[in-house]
Amino acid sequence: MIVLGYILLAVGFMGCLYWQVRFLVLAYNQSLWWCFGCLFVPFVDWFFLFLNFKVAVKPFGLSLLGLLVAGLVATWRGSCGPHDMTRSYNKRGAGKGGVADLWRAGPSWPALPDRERSAMVHLPRMITSLILALGLIGCRSADPDRSYRAWLFDNFRREAAAHKHVLLVCIYESRFEWKPLPSYHHLDCKGIVVRSYKGTWGVGERIALHHELESAPKEWQPPVGYLEYLLVDEHSAEPIGVDVGEDWEYTPEFGRRVAQLYARESNR
Repeated sequence: MIVLGYILLAVGFMGCLYWQVRFLVLAYNQSLWWCFGCLFVPFVDWFFLFLNFKVAVKPFGLSLLGLLVAGLVATWRGSCGPHDMTRSYNKRGAGKGGVADLWRAGPSWPALPDRERSAMVHLPRMITSLILALGLIGCRSADPDRSYRAWLFDNFRREAAAHKHVLLVCIYESRFEWKPLPSYHHLDCKGIVVRSYKGTWGVGERIALHHELESAPKEWQPPVGYLEYLLVDEHSAEPIGVDVGEDWEYTPEFGRRVAQLYARESNR
């Protein structure tokens, strides 16, 4: 029972730690401040869970489950007490002198069947908790990031509905300027509109963008030649400020979903 208790304790803590890290990664993907808030400020993680329930409920719930399993095991081991643990180690000497004589001034030792029965009462509970924890952790789809990608696209769709222009842009020039804290780092880009899903921008038009970044390596060299989606409210030759949630990385799957979204809207 001691070995089983330690195994359950380790499984609970490792499960809690793993899923808590997954939860913090989701918060970091939203913003660095969300990550710090969930890590250091009480109840911010609950607020983040409420705002992003569909994607955050699994890592949040499983981290709580791991903590619950570890807590139950620790509570059970604590309820046994040092006297019970010593009895289990010396049960062969009970009532036969030797080490057992040291306990004569203390509580009387139960008979061997009673001690075994006391331990067996907790065994089904521990096994059930272990099966439940491993079962829930193992209940993962063949593609564990599928729900996350669906959540991202839902956010994109909401943001796109709130902007006047939705563009697919190829970035051909980037210039990064690192600044010490508390200032934001500056990233200026130039690109060509590859496709216009919404608004007055035309294919082939050039667009200038200005980003302000919270964190970036000092020697970072921004890439060029990549595609990204832009959600903007201006049609101007001047640099357009890009805020959080207004630029989205292009992937073939994401591109298919965006094309399907605006094909359905154009058919309405």
